[in-house]
Amino acid sequence: MYNIKRDLFDVCIIDSPPQRTQICLTTVVAADELLIPAEASSKGLHSLVRTLQLVDELRAVDAFVGSILGIVPFRDKWMGRTQAKRSCVSIQDMKEVGQGIWVVPSILESERYKQAIDTGKTLEELGYPDLELPFQKIIEVLETKWLLNKTNTTTRIVD
Repeated sequence: MYNIKRDLFDVCIIDSPPQRTQICLTTVVAADELLIPAEASSKGLHSLVRTLQLVDELRAVDAFVGSILGIVPFRDKWMGRTQAKRSCVSIQDMKEVGQGIWVVPSILESERYKQAIDTGKTLEELGYPDLELPFQKIIEVLETKWLLNKTNTTTRIVD
């Protein structure tokens, strides 16, 4: 039988809204793995809590059988070398409500991301390689999962 999700894609990233809409429910149910973005703010923390509750509810009825790869804090505000208190507290709270879910190094609030997109250059090419760290970590986790899944698929075929 043809399985579109497994036969056509190794990785498919869908950015769905955090609200409990049909598109969000469909996205979560269709996913094997979730990365949950959460703004480094009170609002973002509340959205994360609602998303984790949704995932738990879907797991309870076997509608979601995947796993959460991590929480991705974004818009982490810094003034020079000092992190804004609200960002710091929000990210710490994300770690607590995530109960062991990996929290990705935060994506800083920066116009450099827009600059990279607008110019078609990488952050490293623009002289900001440190801003790439969260994305590098996400890629490492996805590659590890992908290789593990490929190995398991190969093993199943051989058995």
